[in-house]
Amino acid sequence: MGKDTVKKQKKLLRRVLRICSGIFLFLPVLLLLFVFPQVCLAPPPMPGPPVIPIDGGISILLAAGAAYGSKKIYDSMKKRK
Repeated sequence: MGKDTVKKQKKLLRRVLRICSGIFLFLPVLLLLFVFPQVCLAPPPMPGPPVIPIDGGISILLAAGAAYGSKKIYDSMKKRK
């Protein structure tokens, strides 16, 4: 390659880098201009259904049911032997 070809390649590379750097600087600004207002000005989400807490009463009923079921299984296994 000659000196002229190397100079042309360097000049072309500088030009491409200048264009790419301009795009990469402009893209975040463009993104902020279009996306940020839509996120900030969006209506609030619809409220969900009311939440009903599971108190101690339901937990006690579940534990009693598990104990009753395990006793039934134990008694049926004892009866088979």
